[in-house]
Amino acid sequence: MNEHMEIDTPKKIIADNIQLWYNRGQKFFTKDGLRLLAKQLDKHKEQVLTGSVLHQTTIRGDNIQTILDIDEGIWKDLRCRHGERRDGLSIYYRPLHMMLSQRDMKFFDLQKAYLSTVIMRPHSHHHHPHHKPALLPPNFSPTELTHLFTSTQQRWETSEQHGYLKKLLTLHRRRLASVTKIVAFACGPLAEGDEASLTQHALVLSLQRIIGAIKEEGVESESESDDAEEEETMGLTQVLGEFWRVLRGEEREKGKGKGKGKEREEVKNEEEVRCFAQDPAYRPLDQEVLDGAGITVLEDPRAFLEVDDNAFVVSISPNAPVQQIVADLASPAAIIQLRTGAGADPVSPRVEEMLSGYMRLELIYHKGLGDVLLYIRREKPRREGTK
Repeated sequence: MNEHMEIDTPKKIIADNIQLWYNRGQKFFTKDGLRLLAKQLDKHKEQVLTGSVLHQTTIRGDNIQTILDIDEGIWKDLRCRHGERRDGLSIYYRPLHMMLSQRDMKFFDLQKAYLSTVIMRPHSHHHHPHHKPALLPPNFSPTELTHLFTSTQQRWETSEQHGYLKKLLTLHRRRLASVTKIVAFACGPLAEGDEASLTQHALVLSLQRIIGAIKEEGVESESESDDAEEEETMGLTQVLGEFWRVLRGEEREKGKGKGKGKEREEVKNEEEVRCFAQDPAYRPLDQEVLDGAGITVLEDPRAFLEVDDNAFVVSISPNAPVQQIVADLASPAAIIQLRTGAGADPVSPRVEEMLSGYMRLELIYHKGLGDVLLYIRREKPRREGTK
């Protein structure tokens, strides 16, 4: 026998199976599974879940039961900054590399190693050396926070970065006319007064207005593909320079006679584009202010149920593998996300395959957003059945 031959341990067999099924195209995250999980968590919150027992099906097809009121001690959360979850149970979405390595298991369980989503209890969140403790309670009143958010919106929408983004979206309006909703993940709690969180939510509302204006204006029948192909083949430096010259010139012209009429015209059709946001760190104050602004706050995992081929996804700094989940659920019309795909939201072969069908467009760095990219789907995907 070869002394160097690798032994097929249970962990290796599981990893090999997971990799095999993944390569064959099996979806590890499905809307049916997330919908069932959401219903059971709702019942548990209302104290009507029988025996507090959660029922799940693993990717191997096993039926698993978990008693939610007891910490089984199986899982550990290695994600940085997950201390933003204040209290109660939370969903931990296992990215592909964790399912393969099983590093997120304190105690190995042969069946539960095949789970793609697990439930974490509050004290299960302290296994990362850079863990961020829960932040102090908010000191803002609803009026004060609304004023702060409105001020951030005004600064964002008068910034050069916003103007450039608007030009890009307008250029590719033919591909964006089908968008019916903006779905945002992990934008952070407004109540901390954090510039990044405030700006990300301002971005969501600006996307609603821009897409609403595109839909209201309608799209001419002739194809814009020639313009898009030309823009894709140009060097990024040339693209940026070209748009900056146009932007500065047009903004100066618009500024000469700018009034409130144009703003009214742009937002008139907003109701056709809905906004959803999901972040386990939201507090009641965040929800109150966001509801007032026109953003519907959804409990985890319900925002994922809103992701479809007509969605515009915003996911800039999530603590979950949003890219991998989205790639299993749909091919959104557009995505805005960080350039890097490391940390809690890593890329995977399936994510790379999905994004290969998108135009990858550079955005101008903004301190409130970071180094983000815009992805716009080239063609509407063909679906074989439902997911």
